[in-house]
Amino acid sequence: MKQKVFIIVGWLNIPKEIVYEIFNERYGYCKCWFVSKDHYLQSRFSYANTTGKKITAIFVGPVPHKSFAAGKHSSMVTELCIANSLTPVYVCRNKSGILKFTKSSLQQAIIVHEKHLQQQKNDEDRAFMEFKQFITELFFNQTLF
Repeated sequence: MKQKVFIIVGWLNIPKEIVYEIFNERYGYCKCWFVSKDHYLQSRFSYANTTGKKITAIFVGPVPHKSFAAGKHSSMVTELCIANSLTPVYVCRNKSGILKFTKSSLQQAIIVHEKHLQQQKNDEDRAFMEFKQFITELFFNQTLF
């Protein structure tokens, strides 16, 4: 099983140890890379090859709306979603809808991530079955010519 790599962007309201505990309970040993304000306030930051591994998901909490790292976009969240279109980005909000890393907001974002992965798997399975049916009809019915 491949090691999962998660990027956590924003100010944490919980200790890093709790974040590791949450991810390790669900995925076994995984790597969490924390991006602090120093990284994204001072310069544009490339998330694509930061660890040399494929990023599993990016979780975003409280970040400034306007910073150099947001580039031409209105916020860091928008920048992350557009710049990392292949990597899913999940926003952590508390019950009031405010960007905040809490134990429950991170767990909720992980649940959304898992539902997204399950939907992708279902879509891939359905596409494979449709392709298999097409090939079967093509070779056994031979009605195309």
